[in-house]
Amino acid sequence: MKSLKYFIASFLIIIQSCNFFNAPEIQKPTNENIKDSKQVRQQLDWMTDFSSGLNLSGYLVKDVPDRQQKVKYFDHLEGLGNENVSWQDINRRALEMINSVIKENEISDQERLYTYSIQSVSLDVLRYHLIKNTPSIELANAVSKYMDILLRHHSIDLDIMTDAIIHVKGFMKKKDYEKYKEYLLDRAEEFRNKSAENIESAVNEFNDLAKSSEPGTAEDRNNKYLNMRKIENNSKEAAYVFSKLLE
Repeated sequence: MKSLKYFIASFLIIIQSCNFFNAPEIQKPTNENIKDSKQVRQQLDWMTDFSSGLNLSGYLVKDVPDRQQKVKYFDHLEGLGNENVSWQDINRRALEMINSVIKENEISDQERLYTYSIQSVSLDVLRYHLIKNTPSIELANAVSKYMDILLRHHSIDLDIMTDAIIHVKGFMKKKDYEKYKEYLLDRAEEFRNKSAENIESAVNEFNDLAKSSEPGTAEDRNNKYLNMRKIENNSKEAAYVFSKLLE
């Protein structure tokens, strides 16, 4: 029954993503309605393709007062993304870094404040190292460690996680693969439903502001445009997960 539900969901999302949920035409951004700054251009570059950049969950810090002032970050992980560094070395040092703030049982306040860094390191190790190496039992076990961490942090970068479990499917414990698959399909369905619900209003809000004689601040316009693109990318990411995990 659940497989049928996901099949229907994947069929609908592929159809819907082709016509952008029948949303009104997006006004082409110009320097008048989108601030031309390095930060915004970088954000827009990330949002032209859902597989670019990282999609991080703020679930563990959503109730932390003034979280932007309190969030903590790891030091740079030397060698991350360098093909000449062995995945075993990167894996060892990344887990040492992550485990320095993760307690075995309940999630501590310290872990909550490091959530963005924990997710970033885990996703980057998967993307730049584990997925690019030959599948094996050892590699599958490493993927499972990061997947467990990412599920613990309610991670929403679905395409990287999907690619990772598919890469080692033949070597991963079946119960682990099914657990990760179910999580990813559930999150993809949430993406699909929220995107379908919100995209038309997001497009209309941006277009109205862009055409208004009082278009508000550059920050307002940037935020509405980026929000619109995020919704669109989430719908594409959901379609990607369904297409890969329901083959």
